[in-house]
Amino acid sequence: NIVYNENVGEGIASVKVDLAELELAIVNIAVNARDAMPSGGTFTLSVHAVTANQETGGDRRAKAFFAIALGDTGTGIPPNLLSKMFDPFFTTKEVGKGTGLGLSQVYGFAHQAGGTVTADSKRQTVLVVDDSPEVADVTSSLFEHLGYETIYRDSAEAALKLLDAGTRIDLVFSDIVMPGTIDGVGLAREVRSRYPGLPIALTTGYSDAANAAPPSLKILRKPFDTEALRDFIQDLAPPRSARSSVVPLASNTTDALRRH
Repeated sequence: NIVYNENVGEGIASVKVDLAELELAIVNIAVNARDAMPSGGTFTLSVHAVTANQETGGDRRAKAFFAIALGDTGTGIPPNLLSKMFDPFFTTKEVGKGTGLGLSQVYGFAHQAGGTVTADSKRQTVLVVDDSPEVADVTSSLFEHLGYETIYRDSAEAALKLLDAGTRIDLVFSDIVMPGTIDGVGLAREVRSRYPGLPIALTTGYSDAANAAPPSLKILRKPFDTEALRDFIQDLAPPRSARSSVVPLASNTTDALRRH
């Protein structure tokens, strides 16, 4: 399920804008938000007054305008793609699932209305623990494709040392079968004891290891692809927000989009 939240600030007044294009822009953003939350989440629309600089006759002056901000708790957008997201025909969706024209319409509407559109995305950090650098590299690339940053450690001991040093981690994703005195299950036990608010998930390609693990631990069986990983971690990692804002830069228009 997707929860819809609405927040309209104080002092909001009527604006002159193409209603059909505004509605289409909001729908286009909402569709992208929906697709980014396959297992549900929260979609938020807020309207508030902003102060922006507008250049008129060679002078830049701060004026009061209105902004529509839309955010979701979906998978987020990698920083290297943010600058391309409003380009015509650019899409990160699978073939047949996106035209790449939705957000370009948003961009066109915002500027036609005398405003602008911006986007940002807050990424979370996943600690990938695996004794095989090659496997960890593949796992890390899948997480990064989903918009996460990753840090790699090759043992449970090294992972705990990193956490003990105070490094900000949002999710620990560890292989179960690893050499050393602590395996993945032991790491999960230590993490839950020392950092009770930190989510941890395990992965393995061995049936015996998966069956021997406590039922309270979430385990993703190898091999897995990006879609399987995304569905698996949807309920584990704390929600990230992506936000779009349409910021109107004309006193009689509206627009602003940002992802965070």
